[in-house]
Amino acid sequence: MTRDLKDIGPSEFTVRNGKEKAEKDGATRKPKTLIAAVCALGLLGMLIYGAVRILPDLGEKIGESSYFRLEGVDVIGVVMSDRGEIGGAIGFAAGSPLLETDLVAIREQVEKIDWVKEAEVKRDFPNKLVITITEHAPVARTVTDEGRRFVDPDGELAAIDTDIAGLPTFLGMTTHDEYVEGARLLKLVSDNRLIAKGQVKTVMFDGVMGYSVLTGQGIEVRFGTPPFEEKVRRITEVLDDAQKRGPIRYIYLNIENRVVVKVGAPVM
Repeated sequence: MTRDLKDIGPSEFTVRNGKEKAEKDGATRKPKTLIAAVCALGLLGMLIYGAVRILPDLGEKIGESSYFRLEGVDVIGVVMSDRGEIGGAIGFAAGSPLLETDLVAIREQVEKIDWVKEAEVKRDFPNKLVITITEHAPVARTVTDEGRRFVDPDGELAAIDTDIAGLPTFLGMTTHDEYVEGARLLKLVSDNRLIAKGQVKTVMFDGVMGYSVLTGQGIEVRFGTPPFEEKVRRITEVLDDAQKRGPIRYIYLNIENRVVVKVGAPVM
């Protein structure tokens, strides 16, 4: 019987020798791979051990180096704050290690100074500190349960032990949002020149009537509740004409889509 060559499978000799060769190759590779892994782990362990031993000493030597000794402090942004008071809050000690300076503690101490709103403290290598100060910019004054306070443009209250002349007084406001709207109304009045600079005497808030502005001449302008932009636009359109008719007693903008102007001598 004749058989085609393709029907003849591999001989037993061929299969056995192939298997023996594969087993031999695997047996050869496994020890080599294991040895390489052990060597790599050993090298890594030596590096870690060296780093643990060296880095602390290196950090200590850098901290002790005269190259990183504090020699000066730059204070930026001071206009109203007392520089001497800032220096005392810093507790500057010439020659102290710059890397060991507690930046958070310095910031907290500087921000306790009454004119300072925010302070940012940074190291300026190799031997300086830089303190950037943002001061309060009061636009009004008020009185709270804690005493007299000044009001910033963002509605924040500041305890400043200084008399600031020419600021209007905020009355009736108790929450941060109420102070924010009061400061925003004051800015709108000023930016649109509705009332001459320095002529706003009082900004009052009432939970029902909203906001009113009283000028130094005794003119009352009732704005009601925010938003104020549309009301300011309406009053701008009629103010010139109203002033031509005589002195203004009051202006009411708290009536929807209307401007009520009362001509007559203001009530002082």
